[in-house]
Parts: sequence; C-alpha cells; structure tokens
Amino acid sequence: MAEVKAANGPVSHYLCELTRDYVQRQQEAREYEVYLGGKVQAGRASMRAGVGRSNDEIEAAFAARRARVAHSA
Repeated sequence: MAEVKAANGPVSHYLCELTRDYVQRQQEAREYEVYLGGKVQAGRASMRAGVGRSNDEIEAAFAARRARVAHSA
C-alpha cells in the first residue's frame, strides 16, 4: 500500500489494474494449457502412427551432438 500512496493515485485504480493483470495471467495460463495439451496429443498420435522417434533414439542423437560440441570446443 505504501507504493500506491507514494504514486499519488487512487487505490481503486491500482486494485483495478491488479485485478486486470491477474485475470490476464489466468487466461494466458489456460490458453497455454490448451496449446500444450494439443502438442501432447499430436505427439502421441504420431507415435501411435509410427511417425515419431523413441526417447532412446532422441537421447542417442543428442548424446552424439553433445560429444561433437565437446570435441570442437
């Protein structure tokens, strides 16, 4: 509250801004959850269709990549 008083503005204005920011963050969080859920569903569908790569394949590819970077540094 000291910051509000120091800014010489009405408390109601700052409460309104805080509420608006909170609602916006909640909406963005929900939108991200929907987006992420879609990505997960798409990934699972591609794995079921035999299009994706297994975790072991990805780990091996990145281990090789890390080794190349370590040797070039």
